[in-house]
Amino acid sequence: MDLEQDRLKQAVYFFKQAIYYRLDYVDALNNLGITYSRLDNLDLAIDCFKKCIQFSPSYPEAYFNLGLVYQKRVQFDLEIDCYRQAIKYKPDYVAANWNLALVLLLKGYFEEGWKQYTWRFKKEEIFALRKYSKPLWDGSSLKNKTLFIYHEQGVGDTLQYIRYVKLLSKQGVKIILGCPSNLTRLMTKIPEINHLTVSEKELPDFDFFIPMMSIPTILKSDLKTTPNNVPYIYTDKKIDHSLIQNHELFNIGFVWAGNSKHHNDKNRSVELSFFKPC
Repeated sequence: MDLEQDRLKQAVYFFKQAIYYRLDYVDALNNLGITYSRLDNLDLAIDCFKKCIQFSPSYPEAYFNLGLVYQKRVQFDLEIDCYRQAIKYKPDYVAANWNLALVLLLKGYFEEGWKQYTWRFKKEEIFALRKYSKPLWDGSSLKNKTLFIYHEQGVGDTLQYIRYVKLLSKQGVKIILGCPSNLTRLMTKIPEINHLTVSEKELPDFDFFIPMMSIPTILKSDLKTTPNNVPYIYTDKKIDHSLIQNHELFNIGFVWAGNSKHHNDKNRSVELSFFKPC
């Protein structure tokens, strides 16, 4: 980490030298702002991006990066404005459209947020919408049909969005779930899932398919209509939890760490020892 900090500080020096000889060097200003942001010098980062925009009002990257700084400062309305400006000058700006989706959902603007959320398909190849011989479910009747739902992204997202299968099952549909192997034991406890598959080589026939995280978009889900029947996931009570000494006292669990390979893991995970009594 110290080596990275040293390199970032060196980058600051060289970008400032470039700007010294050319005050309107917008690429250098933008990169200097990014570097300051990585060093958590957010005020200086904002100053760089605003200067960049002054010299080049139609520079979408500067608006996007300014939005990222406002995200760090938890100034979500300003973040939204920045992404909208970036998209104004570059409508196909995937990262800006994707980040706009996330902050809109965070703010509770679900109608627009879920529509924007489809930009994830263009964000990275691993998020690309899969192709099957059967059609993508568009919200049409599922009565007496079979729907294949495949999981997306991380384990946490799967655990959150699996809540929708109970709601879908009320339409008289048979549900096939494509599930990550490390969640199969939990998923088998959900009665609304008719068939569980880890490998698509063993995938039964179906009528429609849907990525799991597109279900709220189809159902136009918001705070009032999001399924809140809890619990909707059950553990096997026969399993011995060696960390729990008295099962009767424990009704709440917490997660202290996520995927260590996540690009933002430093802000998502802590050591378990952090929770030891003082």
